[in-house]
Amino acid sequence: MQLILLCIQNDHNPWLVALAAAVCVASAHVTVRLFQRSQKYQSRSQHGWLFLTGVAAGSAIWCTHFIAMLGYQPNADVTINPMFTGLSLLIAVVGTMTGFALTNRLPRPEIGGALVGFSISAMHYVGMVAYAVEGLVLWNPSFVTASVLMGAAFGAAATSVCVFWTTPKASWVATAFLSLSIVSTHFTGMAAMNVQPFAAPQGDNSQDMLSLAVSIGGVGLLIIGICVVSVILDEEIRDEATAKLRHMALHDTLTGVPNRAFLTGELEKLTQKSKGTQFAVIAIDMDRFKEINDRYGHDTGDKVLVTTVRRISNVLEKGELLARVGGDEFVVLIPFTSREALDQKIRDILSAASETIRVRDFDAETGASLGVAIFPSDDEDVEGLMKKADLAMYRAKEDQASSVFHYLPHLDLAARRQRELASDLRHAAKENQLTVEYQVQTDIETGTTVGYEALLRWTHPEHGRISPAEFIPLAEKTGSILEIGAWVLERACSDAGIWSFEGRVAINVSAVQFTDGDFDQIVETALWNSKLRPDQLEIEITETSIIRNLDQMVACLNRLRALGVTVAIDDFGTGYSSLAHLHSYAFDKIKLDRGFIQKIEHSTESQAIVRAVLSLGASLNIPILAEGVENEAQHAFLKSEGCLQGQGYFYGKPKPVELCNVAALDEERYG
Repeated sequence: MQLILLCIQNDHNPWLVALAAAVCVASAHVTVRLFQRSQKYQSRSQHGWLFLTGVAAGSAIWCTHFIAMLGYQPNADVTINPMFTGLSLLIAVVGTMTGFALTNRLPRPEIGGALVGFSISAMHYVGMVAYAVEGLVLWNPSFVTASVLMGAAFGAAATSVCVFWTTPKASWVATAFLSLSIVSTHFTGMAAMNVQPFAAPQGDNSQDMLSLAVSIGGVGLLIIGICVVSVILDEEIRDEATAKLRHMALHDTLTGVPNRAFLTGELEKLTQKSKGTQFAVIAIDMDRFKEINDRYGHDTGDKVLVTTVRRISNVLEKGELLARVGGDEFVVLIPFTSREALDQKIRDILSAASETIRVRDFDAETGASLGVAIFPSDDEDVEGLMKKADLAMYRAKEDQASSVFHYLPHLDLAARRQRELASDLRHAAKENQLTVEYQVQTDIETGTTVGYEALLRWTHPEHGRISPAEFIPLAEKTGSILEIGAWVLERACSDAGIWSFEGRVAINVSAVQFTDGDFDQIVETALWNSKLRPDQLEIEITETSIIRNLDQMVACLNRLRALGVTVAIDDFGTGYSSLAHLHSYAFDKIKLDRGFIQKIEHSTESQAIVRAVLSLGASLNIPILAEGVENEAQHAFLKSEGCLQGQGYFYGKPKPVELCNVAALDEERYG
């Protein structure tokens, strides 16, 4: 070691030694970073980074060697052979490139690192062949062997650290080992050489050597700079790609607003803030959006969504967040300090979400239902807040009087009741809890019975009679409506099969049943089993059910028509576009919604609507049945306007099949 230090101190230009050391450390660090970068890629990208690694490593070795060699002062004339000089550079680049590449393929990465060290030694001694000295050169075999072994050992250590270490310091430790591999090989090899000049040098060429060394150092640093720029550009590209992927993962692709994952993260941050922080979680569901989507296409639906998001975003301020969590469902986070400010913000959001949207020649009026939950008064848990905002939103959708509902504790009880009822409903038919009652449909002019509508009833063993308005939506939501609907169809057809009159039995069918591809076969089976004529069965379907999937619905209705079954449109006038439905399918009957009938005594608008529908039915030759006829005045108005059929408490309440009097009704009502 002392001999090596003396060689550096006495036989070398200290400035060039310092320059060689600087080039060595800088290029070694760049080499390590490039090699580490290659570990993150596969296939062609990895080959490219390994190529840059070999270029950087070869430049580091070659520049360090020749700068230090030019700083060597043998007190003799020196010439440099260009062929061997170029060969030494080629050995450095190819050898190190091969060593680093094999590191990924050999059982131990140290083997590839040792090959890098051997390449350093090969480059050094080929470079020394290019260094022609006017004198006798004697070599110390021990030092030569030591230089080769030290280069291989430190090279192996460098690759081992690169592969196995994961700490931030790994690159600097590997840089140190690779620098030691280069430096120890060179200066130990130089210490192994003893030059005995033949004659004194013919002049002082130290300035030429210095200039050449600086030029080599500059070229080396230029190559290093190119590699550094490559790493920087790659990191920027990766950072941009990562940021883009992160944005895509946390944002909705259609509207560009945050998605559920982003929202959950923000909620967790807000709930972890200090005491005193208040914010509202506002769940938003767009009303009638599915009707627009199904009838006018997804392109129109997408434009409605994008426009709605833009309008809501325009009323939000810094610190407030809008996220899309479902097809037409959104959540807004609103930090607030006063309830008055929050209420005003909610009104602004509702107004923005309810404003008419013009799409081509179509005015979309969706409206919105909002549910509000407050942190920390309603809940301090993220999942709890989201759940309670949803409960309030569903309550708002059910409430005809208000589009905004704040969470109240009783909603949890209602939700629990719904879950229990949904579970019990699955077994209701098997446990004989379901029954069918029948409400008479009457010829208004003569008072004779023209048919009965089958009405499903559920008597719960604990809760008693459950309203159809409560359990039918549950059955549709859980899918149990398919089994229950088939049971009702079988029962109604069976009951009607033993009646002694020629009227029809009408059965209201859910849209879920129509979307089941076997519904027409279920109807055919029920008719066959009951021996009921197809023309005695009338299927009723609501306008809102038609809107959900018009094409599939019409195809199913056509198959039913082919069986001989008649089809009525129920609750006419409450759907999105009644006339369009009459144009899409030739219904056998129109059932006018009870909402119009209940107002005809006092509302001239309702009277005008009823007259218009009756006139429409007459022009299309489709009979009209008025639902919800409750008193003599309503009956008299309908009779005077020429309405053919009526249904309601005025004519008879729903009753079990065994109490149905199909022969005649109380004729005193008709005078």
